[in-house]
Amino acid sequence: MLQIDQNGETVGLMNVTVMPFSHNDQLFARSCRRVENTFSLMRCKIRTLAHLQKDSLRHLSPMYPAQETLENILNRIMPMSTFIGGFPFASSGFNDGIGYYLAKDASGGLIIIDPWKRGGDRTNSNIVVMGVAGVGKSTAVKHIALSEYMKGTKVIFIDPESEYKELCQQLDGDWINAGGGSSGKINPLQIRPAPRDEEDEEQSSR
Repeated sequence: MLQIDQNGETVGLMNVTVMPFSHNDQLFARSCRRVENTFSLMRCKIRTLAHLQKDSLRHLSPMYPAQETLENILNRIMPMSTFIGGFPFASSGFNDGIGYYLAKDASGGLIIIDPWKRGGDRTNSNIVVMGVAGVGKSTAVKHIALSEYMKGTKVIFIDPESEYKELCQQLDGDWINAGGGSSGKINPLQIRPAPRDEEDEEQSSR
């Protein structure tokens, strides 16, 4: 709480939900004990959601929205810096062997990644950049975009705040203002008349 009160730390509501599965009661009890022991070693408290199995399954499933009943029970206030620190690359060095320099971790270790590398649990190249205001999220995105551009990757920004306009112009990119104004606008719902085929024109002339 001192970190939140004195430093004006940005906070959010977080929760972690774990649901063990097993084929029978004996294996299920063993799985539950294993989960409890694992969290105990990490000095985390577990709250058993008795009689809420259905809500828990929906809460974990991507087919349902978050369950308000469980969020009211589980959500805790957490500093965003703590949340971000739990992600990969936040606490240890990392090197793909190829790629480009991304950042340094809390210990000063280099983070060198190749976003297009596949293997293990890396099945896509999606990246999420998170952080409190003013820590350099936009700068990090520009660094990633410029590094990818230098490798020949086609880069497309959807940029409602025009943060990347200067970068686009410096790289001789095409800047399209879809916001309207004196320079015109783009209407994605506009229906343009389709040109007539030559065969249709010949038939109509007959």
